[in-house]
Amino acid sequence: MVPDTLYTSRVATLALSVVLASLGACRLLVDDAESTRLRSLLRQSVAAVTELSAARTDGPRTQTHAAPAIPEILRAITARDIAALERLLGGLPAAHEDGKLALDALWRVFRLFDIVIPGALPTLDVWVTEQPQSHAARVARGRQYAALGWQARGTKYAHETSSSQFREMARLHILAVEDLRVSLRSTRTPFLAIETLMGIAQGAGDEQMVAVLFEEGIRAMPRNFPLYRARMMSLEPRWGGSLAAMTDLVARAENDILSPGEIAWLRTWVFLEEHDAEIRSNPRAAVSYAVKATEMDNRAPRWRHRSAVERDHGFLEEALASASRAIALDPEDYEGWADRARLHEKRGAMADARADYERGARLGSHYAQERVIRALVYGELAMKRDYAAAREWCEFAAAMANPWGDFCIGGLYFDGLGGLPKDATQGFDRFLRAAEQGHATAQHDVGWMLVQGRGVAQNRDQGIEWLRKAARQNHEYAKAKLQQLGVPIDPAPSLQAWLREVFTRR
Repeated sequence: MVPDTLYTSRVATLALSVVLASLGACRLLVDDAESTRLRSLLRQSVAAVTELSAARTDGPRTQTHAAPAIPEILRAITARDIAALERLLGGLPAAHEDGKLALDALWRVFRLFDIVIPGALPTLDVWVTEQPQSHAARVARGRQYAALGWQARGTKYAHETSSSQFREMARLHILAVEDLRVSLRSTRTPFLAIETLMGIAQGAGDEQMVAVLFEEGIRAMPRNFPLYRARMMSLEPRWGGSLAAMTDLVARAENDILSPGEIAWLRTWVFLEEHDAEIRSNPRAAVSYAVKATEMDNRAPRWRHRSAVERDHGFLEEALASASRAIALDPEDYEGWADRARLHEKRGAMADARADYERGARLGSHYAQERVIRALVYGELAMKRDYAAAREWCEFAAAMANPWGDFCIGGLYFDGLGGLPKDATQGFDRFLRAAEQGHATAQHDVGWMLVQGRGVAQNRDQGIEWLRKAARQNHEYAKAKLQQLGVPIDPAPSLQAWLREVFTRR
């Protein structure tokens, strides 16, 4: 759930990349009130960026302000501790402005909000209500709204995506832009807002607006790498750009005197894009180009990417060495530990896998937390079942907005394990918390318990809706339950909804 390190191979900064990585050009297919208002707000945002004064980039850069750890932030979100959020995040933009916090450290913290954090929005709403002028609060909620918009749009091609999905994406992106516009006025270096606005503009299909946002952002904040990175993605041929335009951007970065590491990242991006067709069609070439990429850019995400390519083509020992190199370069990147743990597991080295999963889990990896919990509850990873230890890990995961934590605790209550009483009502409550955060099996369990009236008052209609939510996530048991109940996964649309869908698409 939580993002990679600064120079990630997943095209950085934008929650949009999760969608665009598997789609053709993403353009709104409906011209309704939502999309019209979105474009209007984006134009107003461009005007606001144009009014920015150039930020000072000289002076001492002492880098004395420490960035908070991801688990601290997630615990504050889960506990709805607004004071802790403001304490952890509120002073970071000013610390960056004053040269006390590195740009990449600030970016890495706020990229957390580019991935949907289960259950985070109510906490962010309270934070903005209590601190309406907090730059950190507005940026965090704005980026989370942007991520929710991409989630609402889905990951299918445009022609397979309904106009209602596009409208919901536009609605959420309007909310994102409104927050980000406010944040522009509260710092001299609002790159966190501008890069997200660039992603939203790209999703709306407005290349001109992306270009203007970049130009005005760089004018006010020369040598700002996150803006270069966002612009580079918009120039990829698959989104309507060209290799020539990407190459020109590298030359511009060199003239702007970006750091050698940042320029190496951009050059490597162009190199891989130049050979993209061969990489996709020739497995042997994919490995050789991944190796060349690490020679060009010796950073942890490049080694992680190399490890993944080597793993996918069966070179497990080489992949393990590359994963270890990535960890050595960035030991605080929990995804590096999770990556290496997968390799150990695939090789049958379960003790090593458990150790790496535990390290990644403590650093904040939801996937690693799930693997540790499953090992203790189901006896996976060659471990004996230990419900008491599982309960501790489940509470730890739940405190960091991981639905697996609540789902696990619900199961322990339901069966009376791990020192908890057998209590179906408590179990239902924890299943419901996980279900509301999108956990498919929890949605199935909530639905079936409502249908049966077990641990909760019987409510067949509500139960069917929860089963449908799980079935839409391809949960096989939920599909079977719906078939058993004699109801479809998706109810037939009303005539009004059907007509709107037909006549608003083009």
